[in-house]
Amino acid sequence: MSTITYIILAIVAIIVFLVVRRYRMFTSGMGAEESDKLLILTDQNYKHQIKQGVVLIDFWAIWCQPCKIQGPIVSLLAEENNNPEVKIAKLDIEKNPRAAQEFGIQNIPTMLILKDGKLVDKLVGMKSKKVLEKALEKVGG
Repeated sequence: MSTITYIILAIVAIIVFLVVRRYRMFTSGMGAEESDKLLILTDQNYKHQIKQGVVLIDFWAIWCQPCKIQGPIVSLLAEENNNPEVKIAKLDIEKNPRAAQEFGIQNIPTMLILKDGKLVDKLVGMKSKKVLEKALEKVGG
């Protein structure tokens, strides 16, 4: 085999590796464990939890592939949060439709930032940890 053939095979192998790796990340939710600091909201508890302080809520569903990527980012944000005035939470829209409907959630993932129960920011679609941190900083979180 010629050198060019080896180069082409190496490039194809790298592309296949990257595609498979990306697919596994996408379908597995990146394999990250959920933080113990992540607050799980429900139709029953969300009103009480958002009354005071800053709360970032990640609205998601189990069947949502982008949510599987966003979830570990939100969990990492919760794990690194040291501000007792800031809560990082998530809410499954399938199990808690009332809360999702009340906030007018039409697309997921959607992250809402509330301060003392009032909506101050809405982020639709996947967002990086840095974008979420900046959004929280804007509201004093």
